[in-house]
Amino acid sequence: MTDVPAELAELRARVSAIESRQDAEASLRAMVDLDLSTVSVRLGAQHRLLLALSQTQSDHTRILREHSGLLAEHSKVLADHTQRLARIEDRTERIEDRTQRIEDRTEQVEAGVQAILRLLGGGESRDRAPA
Repeated sequence: MTDVPAELAELRARVSAIESRQDAEASLRAMVDLDLSTVSVRLGAQHRLLLALSQTQSDHTRILREHSGLLAEHSKVLADHTQRLARIEDRTERIEDRTQRIEDRTEQVEAGVQAILRLLGGGESRDRAPA
């Protein structure tokens, strides 16, 4: 027959080994739970960060669209002002040219009047100085 105390000792040893293994596995499961909890917290934080980033990007896109519209309007106004300024500068240059020609002609007329006065009176006019 079998030796009961030896079998009992063997069974106790096996139960003890199973309990030790069970304790080790419980410890490992606790570490896994802790690791999963940490990963979950980090994923939650990353999710919130991505949502905030998405909102910020949407805000920036909206602002850029608004500014792009303003920039386009200002570019049109600037182009119009540039054309107007160019026309004003052209007109001003033509006026300056005409004014110079009038001044040149006025000097010629004054010189002619002075010459006529000299011929008529033998001297210069009292009202005008020679040019």
